[in-house]
Amino acid sequence: MSDLATILGRRFNGTFTVDPWGLDRDLIDLVAPLSSLRWSLSVEGEDAIASGPALLVAPRRLRAPTEPVVVAAAVLRAVDRPLRILGVPDVAPIGPLLRRFGGVVDHPAEAAALLRDGQLVLSRRVLPVDAPVVHVRTRGWELGRRWTVAFDAVR
Repeated sequence: MSDLATILGRRFNGTFTVDPWGLDRDLIDLVAPLSSLRWSLSVEGEDAIASGPALLVAPRRLRAPTEPVVVAAAVLRAVDRPLRILGVPDVAPIGPLLRRFGGVVDHPAEAAALLRDGQLVLSRRVLPVDAPVVHVRTRGWELGRRWTVAFDAVR
């Protein structure tokens, strides 16, 4: 409860921080418990994303609109790291709002900068980057409660 009070205090005082790409970790920490109410997640291979930068690749098209959100919730629960999701539209008000939760514009330069900063980046395709590549496999469906998210290190 003291963490919640601290986070709310920073929001009230305007002393919360936002990283250079727009991520608001306090906002993520406030909303994250809601994912436990919505989804029952199991995670496999979390050691592949435990530390350092990595490009997480969904080798097939993500089926459901909420699937990237499920993957981000799984990463946060498993290793307490925010996931940066490529593909946010660069238009107001949607773009800035999604950036607060980890979304970024789908541009190779932006992905490369995030990876240099040690971040985890989710993409729908393999990008030419100097970072480990981790394939993401998901099992679940849009209206379902149970999801399994697996991370398989490739290089």
